[in-house]
Formats: sequence, C-alpha cells, structure tokens
Amino acid sequence: FKNILNSVAKVMQKYKFTVAEIPGHADSRGSSSYNMQLSGLRAQTVADYLVSQGIDSHRVVPVANGETQPLFS
Repeated sequence: FKNILNSVAKVMQKYKFTVAEIPGHADSRGSSSYNMQLSGLRAQTVADYLVSQGIDSHRVVPVANGETQPLFS
C-alpha cells in the first residue's frame, strides 16, 4: 500500500490544511481489548508512514475502531 499512501502524502503536501482521520479495524477474533489495541496499532502505522513522508503529525489522526465497525460482515 505504499504507492497509495505516497499518493495520499502528495495530496496532503499540496493541501496544507487537510487533516486525515485514519481508521484502524479488526475482526471479531480475539478479545475486544486485543482487537482495539490491534486496530490502534494498524492506524498508527499508517499515520507514522505519512509522517515519515513529511506530513505534520498533527494532521494525521489515527482512530482505533477495534471490532466495533467491521468493514465486512
């Protein structure tokens, strides 16, 4: 997904006031607390990558959703 994230970083570099909320998700395997932690780590990893591409850390907001907002049924 680096190509996609690089594209996101380019857009954010062009539009200096854009803030990106980065949702992290997990499935229902494991405990709710584990899944919340896992989804937070996933979102934080994406945020960290964008910061490594020159985006100010205040403009990326990682959000842990755990298993509360599944992408698929």
